[in-house]
Amino acid sequence: MHRPAARFGLGAALLCVLSLAFFWPGVALYDSVSQYQQVVSGSYYDWHPPIMARLWSLFRDAGWHGQSPMFALQLLLY
Repeated sequence: MHRPAARFGLGAALLCVLSLAFFWPGVALYDSVSQYQQVVSGSYYDWHPPIMARLWSLFRDAGWHGQSPMFALQLLLY
């Protein structure tokens, strides 16, 4: 019995791991860097969505610094 869904899931997981390995730690553009600086400084402006600022702060509180945790999350969600 063929299980194409299982093969598709395995292939997607393999491609995700390869993408993480190849592109790690990701590239943060100016807007992302600016928002991360706000999280580090604790001084927030109303330019960025509040959910993104909260997500950055959760990563930082968990001990993950820089753009790599956001890159991993975005790739996993993709």
